[in-house]
Amino acid sequence: LNMGKSRPGSGSWERKQRKQLKLQEEVDRILHKVHHNGLASLTRSERKFLQKATRMQQQQDRRFNNM
Repeated sequence: LNMGKSRPGSGSWERKQRKQLKLQEEVDRILHKVHHNGLASLTRSERKFLQKATRMQQQQDRRFNNM
């Protein structure tokens, strides 16, 4: 074991947080595009990404509300 000598940001919690931040940044980018250019400006992959992100958030909300 490498007690106390692990690299900062190398644990699973940190990886999960970085992944969540990347996802949120992409959601923000797409929503900014919608705000400025309208829904019709989204590509098919952007629409699918938002749908997936929405489902993930709804699942997370349900877990939180059931605590």
